[in-house]
Amino acid sequence: MRRQIPVLITAVVGLVCVFAFFIPHHPFGDVGEDVTVFFDIVAVFAFILGGGNLIRIHGNKVYRRSRDWPFSLVTIGGFLLMLAAGLFKIGQDAIKTVLKDTFKPTVVMFNNDPIALGAVQEAVTQGIRVPEFPDSRSDPITGKGSSPENA
Repeated sequence: MRRQIPVLITAVVGLVCVFAFFIPHHPFGDVGEDVTVFFDIVAVFAFILGGGNLIRIHGNKVYRRSRDWPFSLVTIGGFLLMLAAGLFKIGQDAIKTVLKDTFKPTVVMFNNDPIALGAVQEAVTQGIRVPEFPDSRSDPITGKGSSPENA
């Protein structure tokens, strides 16, 4: 019962978010926005609790010099580095430049709502390249073998 209730809540909230995304009209549009705000609030507390727990557990290992404590030191350092990069938005301009040059999204109108499509649309419209594999009955080194064309 302790596991079933959180799973049920997660499933219901997830379905509401999916319905709100695909059906932006009343009542789902309003409910989806409220659920998204609620999710953001819960996520903030989860990040704070998770980060505090990581610092507490690995900090104790480093303080007591437990087995493999240098790995805990690296974990704490990596966490602090990523936290600083996220809080101070370090590298954000470089990421925007790379993403802008890489994906070049196009805009499609669907029910008067613009939908940005990127690499997935390009892959579908230009075709997906599938590598050609040699005949399974042929010799893997030379490519010649007992296929009907070579017989």
